[in-house]
Amino acid sequence: MDTSTPLSADAPGGPKRIIDQMRKRSMTLACAESVTGGLLTGALIDPAGASDVVAGGVCTYATRAKIGVLGVDSQVISRRGTVDEEVARDMAVRVRELFETSWGISTTGVAGPGEHEGHPAGTVIVGIAHEELSGGCVTERVQLSGSRTEIRKAAIHVAMENLWEQIQALGC
Repeated sequence: MDTSTPLSADAPGGPKRIIDQMRKRSMTLACAESVTGGLLTGALIDPAGASDVVAGGVCTYATRAKIGVLGVDSQVISRRGTVDEEVARDMAVRVRELFETSWGISTTGVAGPGEHEGHPAGTVIVGIAHEELSGGCVTERVQLSGSRTEIRKAAIHVAMENLWEQIQALGC
């Protein structure tokens, strides 16, 4: 996937397409963000009609926010750190429950400039939660490159494209 150029709003996987598709199907969405720091929610609420779909988002940048706000298991974080598929899964599932939405999406990772918890800058994990997905949630780990800002923008691309793929896979 090309994350070097901006994702147009109405491209497959773009925010307008996601919002339009979810509106047609009366689906709702909530976001739990760490590495993207609210940028994903911001991108998703940009298209007209987003208020019918996006229930809200939480920026759980600090570890204590992941635990205190979302209820991510502190034992998991102690054992595995915050840049982990299980943490991304927990964030997506819990934000979906918190906002009582049909979909939950999460981002966690390392924007840089240096490594964090032994993971290099550009490590990003996205979680997508929906009751019909296998295990209730799927995750994807990617390695992105660029500056801190470029990595965060690319992470938004990855998250929206993954959400779009899951919506299409479920025939929603």
